[in-house]
Amino acid sequence: MKTYNIYYKGTYIGFVKAESQEEAFDKATMQIIFSNGQCDRKDVRVEKSFF
Repeated sequence: MKTYNIYYKGTYIGFVKAESQEEAFDKATMQIIFSNGQCDRKDVRVEKSFF
């Protein structure tokens, strides 16, 4: 498992643990939908964390 930082509309909002960047993107999208009620996938960015 790797840690990926989540950015939504350019703002850091947290992190997810995932096996791949694609899985991290899907988890990040779900996390944003649960907290915001909506999510535009083009505004989501995940980057591998150094930790």
